[in-house]
Amino acid sequence: MRVSVPEKDFHYFEEAGTILKYQPGEFIFVRGDLADTIYVIKSGRALVSVTTESGREFSFEVLKKGHIFGDGSFVEHYTREVDISAVTDMEIIVCKTERLLPVLTEHPDLMLLMFRHITVVTNELSHQIVRMIQYDSTQKVADFILSCTEHSSMMPYTHSDIASSLGMNRVTVSNVMKDLRSRKLIDYSYGIVTVKDRDGLMRLLPS
Repeated sequence: MRVSVPEKDFHYFEEAGTILKYQPGEFIFVRGDLADTIYVIKSGRALVSVTTESGREFSFEVLKKGHIFGDGSFVEHYTREVDISAVTDMEIIVCKTERLLPVLTEHPDLMLLMFRHITVVTNELSHQIVRMIQYDSTQKVADFILSCTEHSSMMPYTHSDIASSLGMNRVTVSNVMKDLRSRKLIDYSYGIVTVKDRDGLMRLLPS
């Protein structure tokens, strides 16, 4: 589960940057762009994806309020490896790396949060490879739910959000979700998924 910036700490990032608005479908950055900016989502949702030369789009994750992205900007002359676009109307705090670094230095708690974020993202990317290669549809959805509810029994994801995050067909995800609910492992309504039997979900995964 991604590390989120608490709303009370947004002002630190605002001091180092500006607030920009994006409309649904608008790209925040695309693969190949120069990475020199860190982003924090104030409101709305964004999609992380990659489009192949043949035009096929692979979606990896839906980012939400408080999520940080663009951390590759800490590497000099680095370019973006993915596309990130707005799913809904969004407000994003946009910080140039050179302006953000002094703020992080002055506030060790924020620096620690950034380190935690980078570590979590690295570990999650490694796990996504395992999930993509080894898991069937039910296991992918169950594993994703477990990952997103590590610290809470609820997650604010729609079936479409889950499908986009896993690169799966929405109908397939909905069928899996119905099956998991029929087994009393989860429940869902109005874009909220609630875990009812965490141990039961874990038993669905490869040992």
